[in-house]
Amino acid sequence: MTIQYLATAKSLKEGVLIHYRKKILYKFLILLIVFSVIPVFMILSPSSILDLIPCFILIGIFAFFHQFIYARRSAKAAFKGKDKELPHLITTDETGLHFETPQGSSATNWNLYVEVCVHSKGILLYPQKNLFYWIPKSATVTDGTWEEFTELLETKIEKKI
Repeated sequence: MTIQYLATAKSLKEGVLIHYRKKILYKFLILLIVFSVIPVFMILSPSSILDLIPCFILIGIFAFFHQFIYARRSAKAAFKGKDKELPHLITTDETGLHFETPQGSSATNWNLYVEVCVHSKGILLYPQKNLFYWIPKSATVTDGTWEEFTELLETKIEKKI
């Protein structure tokens, strides 16, 4: 099976946002809760609760926009000094996946992937815990269909994290 697509900063942002919501958001929320506890202790002090309202507003604004800032910075770093569109070619066989890009090529055995996440917008393929390949659903699949490709990934890749 062969999969072809053009990687763009816009499509990568979609993948980064999905990764963020799946892997990072809960960690960020834990930190947010911890930092929200600090103002609660301040409430117990003689100061007025009205003094803390700006703090809560700033924490809320930061929490909302953090995922978009994270996605923008990730996509910008990935395409720094490169073309705006990078063609990718992925071929599958019994041993694993073979990637070809203008920068080079690589092959990875199935057992070296730690997780696959199929989403309605594409696939997150994890060779390491927080490192992923984003394959958008707009990719062209030859010698099969998108559904067959996702099914192949889900059967060949065992979740290890």
